[in-house]
Amino acid sequence: MKRILFLFTASLLFLACSNDDNNGSENPQELKIKKFSKVSVDLNGNPTGNSTVYFFDENGRLSQKKEDEANSDYTRIINYNYNQLGRLTESVMIFEGVNGNRSLEYTYDSENKLDFISESFDGGTPDIYFQLTHQPNKISIEHRSPGFYTTLNYNSNILTSIHNEIDMGGFSTESLYYDAVNNIMKRPSISNTGIYGEPDILSEYTYQYDTKINPLHTSFNENHLDLLGQYWFNLNYWKPFLSPNNFTGEVYTNSQFPEDNYTLLKIFQYNTDGYPTSAVVKKDGTLIEELTYEYY
Repeated sequence: MKRILFLFTASLLFLACSNDDNNGSENPQELKIKKFSKVSVDLNGNPTGNSTVYFFDENGRLSQKKEDEANSDYTRIINYNYNQLGRLTESVMIFEGVNGNRSLEYTYDSENKLDFISESFDGGTPDIYFQLTHQPNKISIEHRSPGFYTTLNYNSNILTSIHNEIDMGGFSTESLYYDAVNNIMKRPSISNTGIYGEPDILSEYTYQYDTKINPLHTSFNENHLDLLGQYWFNLNYWKPFLSPNNFTGEVYTNSQFPEDNYTLLKIFQYNTDGYPTSAVVKKDGTLIEELTYEYY
């Protein structure tokens, strides 16, 4: 049942606690992110073999994502291509050392709004993956999977909720609440698998932030709809990118699965310009991940 719920919930985000001793220089330099790495570690602080590395071009746009898994013999690579307006036109997934690829192509209407996303394999005929309909303060998305729909609701171009539903009755609704600078502070959600007799699942994320620049936010913010389309419009895949400041703490609670409740802390180190250079992530007090940031 948890696997089903995962498909219907637009969960996201991790976090933690920050080292705020350095307030930055008086005239900070604007930096462009070049590389961001996440490495999972075991109880002894040794790498587990699971890692994700994001690469960016000199305009700060995501250009490549590389993922390694401990139990896999290959590296998964996604390359991103953009048009002259800076909109994502294609993302191509390849598996290093293995033949074949998966491509998502992004098509825009005359107003430069995302119209549909199509999918193809190994250069074959594209098939429409998502069809989008834009209305004031709302985007309706029809999935290729029959009877599966997503609605994104906005207020002044700020995403306020994500609603998923299927014809057989399953649904999820996630709401997003922000602070004055548009950091996501709280994300309550309600979901149900649609199976007769199953109770509604109530869950909630709450967050804390530093006051420093999140160098990953600009890349995501400028193409958030395009990037979300890679993963069924689930924010969870873009945790580090979502807010203008850096997450320093997250508390997650779940009414149906209390064993999944957790607290995350992220402890940052910064350079003199106030940008993060590294961080460690702890879950319920145990180190689970190390992060590094590199700049042009």
